[in-house]
Amino acid sequence: MKKRIILVLLVLILSASGCTEQKSVAKEEIILATSLMTSGEELIEDIDFNYPTDAKNRLYASKVSYEDAQEILENITTEDEEKKKIIETNIIICNYYIESIESQEHLADCYEHLSKAESYIYIEDYDKAHEELTLFSNAVSSASPNLENAKKLSDDIDMDVVPLELKPVLIYDRETMYNNLDIVSELQDLQLTMDYQITGLESYFKALDHMENKEWEQAESRFYEAGSNLTSSRDILIELQDSKYSEISISAIENASVYDDLVTISDHFALACGYMDDGKESKAQEEIELALEELE
Repeated sequence: MKKRIILVLLVLILSASGCTEQKSVAKEEIILATSLMTSGEELIEDIDFNYPTDAKNRLYASKVSYEDAQEILENITTEDEEKKKIIETNIIICNYYIESIESQEHLADCYEHLSKAESYIYIEDYDKAHEELTLFSNAVSSASPNLENAKKLSDDIDMDVVPLELKPVLIYDRETMYNNLDIVSELQDLQLTMDYQITGLESYFKALDHMENKEWEQAESRFYEAGSNLTSSRDILIELQDSKYSEISISAIENASVYDDLVTISDHFALACGYMDDGKESKAQEEIELALEELE
């Protein structure tokens, strides 16, 4: 659809072209810029972020096409006021897509680091998981300014100059950009829940070490810390289950109840350690048995 609309723009721009040398050069430049914009659009059509390397390559190539088109458009000389307005609109559109593509590049990095962090959590390599979450956070933060710039550029487009055929596409793209702003906010929540997960799991395993060494007070504190962090993680995930974005809601649904048993186990072990610290071994044994039932 976008390809056909860009060609409509081309026809509108060239419709008043004469035969002078200057007009001929402008005509060739407009054709080249339009071709580059079409190429940029085709490269990111149906892009699949499940294949991050291919997605990043296509995003980069698309951005270069729009950058080249923008440079050409900025250097076109014409005295025709109507064509000037159309060229100016196309320059804004190029800027808009450049900012939008850069935000998608950062989001592609974000999803990749998120996947790696989840993998490291699974194999209990929490140091690596922390590193990936830091990179995840940086990618999310980097996407935000591009999205804000894209939002501003979208608002700057003079819709009175844009042909009727192009308006639905720009309106659709604007909605996509607003959705991405919402996704960034929810990704930040997702990062927070994973921070809680890692801290909770680290506390749990440290608590087990303290428990094994009969360091009851330290173990009790660590178990309560583990339960608290994992509960905070779960509460955020429960809220994200209702996200209208499948990439967020599916992950939240899959992980919201993963650590429920561990929260219960941590509470029982914390109570057991407290009882052991007070010399109430029979009470401690009851709590340990309840914890072991959760492990079965």
